[in-house]
Amino acid sequence: MTLPVSIVARPRVNLSHHRIHEGRMFTLTAIAQNLPANIPKYYFGTSPPIQISTAHVIFVITVNPGAIFELFEGTVASGGTQLFSVNNDRNNPVLATGTFFEDPIVTSEGTTKLWEEIIGSPTVGGIGGPKFRDEDEIVTASATNYLLKITPLANNTDLTVEIPAYSQPGPGFI
Repeated sequence: MTLPVSIVARPRVNLSHHRIHEGRMFTLTAIAQNLPANIPKYYFGTSPPIQISTAHVIFVITVNPGAIFELFEGTVASGGTQLFSVNNDRNNPVLATGTFFEDPIVTSEGTTKLWEEIIGSPTVGGIGGPKFRDEDEIVTASATNYLLKITPLANNTDLTVEIPAYSQPGPGFI
């Protein structure tokens, strides 16, 4: 790319924005309200096969007042309510190739815990946690099962899960 000499700043490429225009950025959202304390809320997904794409998955978790967020790889689960994502390029008919479910029956959480953190506070109005929202990104292994385990720290917890995902070279994860 040749830039005019009048440009003095380096251009910045926002990869996820670029993926939207390629038709390879998908978003899935789910809300759960009034969750009881210490009873995990599960979300389960399977990434696309390697011949389809490599998926970059961003987990945006918002809770009030707080919860423990865990992400596992190699999960064994079945059933649940299938959740569907939308292609963020609304003119593009490409569909996602992975699957994602809410409230599956979990047989095994997984072979690897990728991370664990507290988001928010254990009490309504409390300040025990560092923040009420967090965002983390991983590149998934192909044809692999993943589990989001979100355990509320207090009764009446509200939860929002937003999962933007983009891929290269093919359609997305969810």
